Amino acid sequence: MGEIGLFFGLAYCADCGVKLYHHRSITLTKEQESYICSNYQSRKKCTAHYIRAVVLEQLVLQNLQRVVAYAQEDEKEFVRCVMENKTAVQKAEQEQARRKLEKQERRISELARIIQQLYEDRVAGALSAERFAKLSEGTRKNRRL
Repeated sequence: MGEIGLFFGLAYCADCGVKLYHHRSITLTKEQESYICSNYQSRKKCTAHYIRAVVLEQLVLQNLQRVVAYAQEDEKEFVRCVMENKTAVQKAEQEQARRKLEKQERRISELARIIQQLYEDRVAGALSAERFAKLSEGTRKNRRL
């Protein structure tokens, strides 16, 4: 219909956690537009959870007004809270990146061990040249991933 809903991709069902689908049509007025649970919309696991778009806009506006008022009342505390939250998010992202790196390093070590074993089997004559070439090529492709 020419424009994306204000909360497109930002609103989630409180019960099942999926995104809310922006429900609107030519026959609906702006006040009738709503956000509906995607699982309900596709007749899956959830029930008819929805919120009118104007109600959601009003709730978000009220919340923003409270945050602005708090920031104006106690700017130092507000900045401290924002910095604390930002630090917590950064720590979580850093921890996630560290875990991913460790997983990738373990995989690289595993592939190196497999390649070493292939080489030893080939040298010992337990593997034909054709089979060795095929297995080592497959292992190299996996290593690039």
